[in-house]
Amino acid sequence: MRSKIMAVAAGVLTAAGLGLAPSASAAPVEAQAPAASCFGAECNGLDPVAAGCVADSTVQDFAYSETDGVIEIRFSRTCGAEYARLVYSRPGARLQVTGGDGTVYTRTVPSGSTTVVSPMSSWIRNAVSGDTVYISW
Repeated sequence: MRSKIMAVAAGVLTAAGLGLAPSASAAPVEAQAPAASCFGAECNGLDPVAAGCVADSTVQDFAYSETDGVIEIRFSRTCGAEYARLVYSRPGARLQVTGGDGTVYTRTVPSGSTTVVSPMSSWIRNAVSGDTVYISW
């Protein structure tokens, strides 16, 4: 039995040495983020995921409450727009965002999730979910 294991191990090592095994130097295949479909005010009201604006987004500010989670205000350089993301919340929680132009967007955390994103705006005046309140100064 031991000799069979040694023979298999030797065969694997030989195959690796002959280049039959996958190369460790092979370049990984990276998933391409979708190209952004809008910029600035053109993004107002659009879904940031569908518009290709989430890959480079960064948290600009946030608000927190123990009962209603964290509201992140995120900015995408590629799209030149902001959106709010509610995380660590609960299904059925509502996120209400007021954009710079006064438009109000409301989204609800779906069943089985604790996160929801708002549509984009060139800038966000405020965002509210229960006791969690963000106000832009």
